[in-house]
Amino acid sequence: MKEKDPILADELSRRIAAEMQGKGQPPVSEAIEKEAELAAKLINLAQDTHPDPDFVAALGSQLARRAAQKNKSQRNQAPPERPSFWQQLTQMLKEGTTMNRNKYLLGALGALVLIVVAAYLVMNRDNFGGTEPGVSVAEDSSTPSVTEDASNDNTEDETEGIEVADLPPLPALEGSGQAQGLGGGGGANVRPQSGGGGIAAEDAAIGVDGSFIYTDPFSGTTFTLNTTLPTEPLLSTVLQNVPDTAVTVEKARELAAQFGFSGQLYREQYPVFEGEFVDPNYQPPVVYHIFDGPRSLIIDAWGAYYNDTSIENDWDNPISFEQAVPIAEAYVQERGLLDFEYEIQQLWGSDVNFVRVIDGQPVNQPELTVGVSHDGRIFFISYQVLRNAQRLGRYPLITAQAAWERLQSGVFENGILYNYSAGPETAVAEPAIAIEPDPNADLYQFWVREYEPGEEIHLYDWPIVFLPVDGGADPRIQIRNYLVQADSATLNALAERVGQQTHIWGQVGPEGTTIELAGWEAVEENREPIAGPGIISREGDQVLFTSNESGNIYILPDAPADLEDGLEVHLFAWAARDLGQAHPVADWENIDKIVNIEPEILPGEELPIEEPITDEPLPIDGDGRGFVPFTYESFTVNEVSLAYYYTYSWPTDDAGEIRYEGQPTIIVQPTWKFSGQTDTGEYVDFYVQATEAEHVER
Repeated sequence: MKEKDPILADELSRRIAAEMQGKGQPPVSEAIEKEAELAAKLINLAQDTHPDPDFVAALGSQLARRAAQKNKSQRNQAPPERPSFWQQLTQMLKEGTTMNRNKYLLGALGALVLIVVAAYLVMNRDNFGGTEPGVSVAEDSSTPSVTEDASNDNTEDETEGIEVADLPPLPALEGSGQAQGLGGGGGANVRPQSGGGGIAAEDAAIGVDGSFIYTDPFSGTTFTLNTTLPTEPLLSTVLQNVPDTAVTVEKARELAAQFGFSGQLYREQYPVFEGEFVDPNYQPPVVYHIFDGPRSLIIDAWGAYYNDTSIENDWDNPISFEQAVPIAEAYVQERGLLDFEYEIQQLWGSDVNFVRVIDGQPVNQPELTVGVSHDGRIFFISYQVLRNAQRLGRYPLITAQAAWERLQSGVFENGILYNYSAGPETAVAEPAIAIEPDPNADLYQFWVREYEPGEEIHLYDWPIVFLPVDGGADPRIQIRNYLVQADSATLNALAERVGQQTHIWGQVGPEGTTIELAGWEAVEENREPIAGPGIISREGDQVLFTSNESGNIYILPDAPADLEDGLEVHLFAWAARDLGQAHPVADWENIDKIVNIEPEILPGEELPIEEPITDEPLPIDGDGRGFVPFTYESFTVNEVSLAYYYTYSWPTDDAGEIRYEGQPTIIVQPTWKFSGQTDTGEYVDFYVQATEAEHVER
């Protein structure tokens, strides 16, 4: 290096700094006057140029990645104000012109050209098979590492804490493993499949190999945009909820206390099966139950389910949604059940749904649903809150324009999810179903055995057994909706009958919800019930049933008063007991009146002869019958928005196969949602993955 080179470089550096700050220009040596003039022109050109916004966002993201790597140790400090794009570019120009003090980096003009080319290569590095230096990959891609707790999420500043290099890949939105009710795409399936909330393909054919060919109803559909595409955001938060391996007793008690329960926790006892097809290593899920009279709470790894059976909602005259909202919101707020930003949605009837909001946009499914009765009381709650939600990071997004182009290029080809939805006028109302009145409705009658408080009761059923988690209390035994009351020895003996039919008898308690047990016995495995048609007869105060098949006569205790003598019915009873009377007493369960309706024949008409129904075989691919799959001609997009979407990452076994038992890791990620209407009037929502491709696990 020549002795004067550093001095000349410093002079040029001062001139460039002054140019960028708009200050007076310091003098420079004659040897570098031409370079200084050229640098000034390039700086002015940079400040007057307005590049494409997508280019700015993408390059800015890459520049932020470099900064994140250099400042990784200072993450907890307040981030400095980020310079504008052109400030960063001119700074790079300055650095470039001074880093090689012998040649001035091929001249300032060459520096600008190199910068633009370098930016292009950086943004497209993945397309050329390169790997970005400093990119950290999670050891288990199915469970990415978490960066921040969601409760501390600050999404006001688009550029705050951008650490693109540290972002683990997200699950791809494809036609399997997604939130309930959504279809389409087909995932890795080689044959197109229909989507739309489980609705089957409009048409199908049989392939040459005998398999079904499912059609893509959006193949060849013309998509029309009837709205303006959003231009932001450019970054979006992604949440991750890693499930607990099992719900602990402590967590269950804590959640139960929030719902107002303080009693004994139970776990249901499941029957043990043995056989060739039973997995000996299977472990039932951990589910806790807690009871308080008619109120009950079920807690598992997914969430909690509250029910109050003492409240009978009048479904024909429900409370209005507007009245239900403040009641439901006050209830969950008082109990601390909401610890995230949310919005309230009406999805069905008067149920109140609490939906998480991320970056101001709602997620595609509620985490809390509250049922409010017609008289303003809470009678059920579905609690599916992401209890371990943490912020995975801020991910760069493709533009809505890019998502729109992807949608137009093929729904199946791009694995785009979609679901059929209710139209705007029916989205919040329970649909009215037109049912033609049955002219014979008054002829039908059906009776179910009911027991009043204080009556003797005989049930033949399978006990439901709940064991206390601490082992210090008696088991809880339920037969149907009745709670069995007995001494400890009897309850523990009945607990051994789980999964086995048992005859129990006793007296119905004063509230009609318990049985004061008098005795029990095992039911023979191959006992045949009394079931079939027969005739009702009355002898004094007794009501009798004579079976048409066996001719046996049975006494029907507590028979309905409107069972007429000579009535033909179908009866079901588990067993009959010999009580020393003229006939055995049948412990009947239900009675159904048999109605024989003769076809109406007008004068001069003959009874039609019914021909056997034959199903026309489906067309076979290539058999010449001209199979034409159903497709929509057009789809009009009326709304485009950023929507957050549940995706699931299930655990895998040692062979890498997905295991659907246990709990998945939930990733809530952004999508571009295109809502609109088909040419046939159906409302459809399409979900295009919004995260840039380099951050999606394929």
